[in-house]
Amino acid sequence: RGFSALRLEPPKAPRSAVILLHGLGDTAEGWLSGAHFLLQGLPETRFLLPTAPIQAVTLNGGMAMPSWYDIRGLGERADEPCDGIEDSRATVKKLIQEQLDEGIPADKMILAGFSQGGALSLYTGLLLEH
Repeated sequence: RGFSALRLEPPKAPRSAVILLHGLGDTAEGWLSGAHFLLQGLPETRFLLPTAPIQAVTLNGGMAMPSWYDIRGLGERADEPCDGIEDSRATVKKLIQEQLDEGIPADKMILAGFSQGGALSLYTGLLLEH
């Protein structure tokens, strides 16, 4: 499961980072203009916008689309498997580790997302060590 991430560098040396995860069926490009807008007011913040892998989504009749994990239904989902979520969490953790390796501390990172990306950011954030 490969992934790509758009990386917006600030005009000054980065001291913070925002990792922004898109929703089901979207891509990083869908959030690019918003990230550019935010970057104007955050001149020391790097923005990372990964794109989810293309995979079949059961809820959408098996249609292949950018998705962080499979969604099987919209009913009670507490016991529903989310195939692919651990791979996507590993992708996000890798992006976080890259920022740490480049000198950006964990308390200067924001992990955010919209819809399915929001669910993944919450899931990932709650399981982080730092």
